[in-house]
Amino acid sequence: MEEWLELVIGIVVLILGIPIGHFLAKATKEELNSRKNLFKIIIIFSLILSIICLIFQQDFLLFGFLFVAIVTSQNLNYALKKENIKNTKTFIKKKKNEKLKRKN
Repeated sequence: MEEWLELVIGIVVLILGIPIGHFLAKATKEELNSRKNLFKIIIIFSLILSIICLIFQQDFLLFGFLFVAIVTSQNLNYALKKENIKNTKTFIKKKKNEKLKRKN
């Protein structure tokens, strides 16, 4: 019963990593743009360590590394979405300008 409770608590904490990641992404916009490669390295490193912890049955460390991976991936995801939106808006403006030039 105790292992089951630890598992449920761990899953709840991992799920809470999603809104925490969104909050941190909105609070730290400057760091997101300049350090995207570092975020990718942190995610990969956390996932590798979580697999190692899974093999050695270290549940506490497993959930910790998975939490870091989730929060960091949410930050990176937020940054990439913002970048894509900005690129899409720029693309649309260019297309409108091209159409206006063709009409003239």
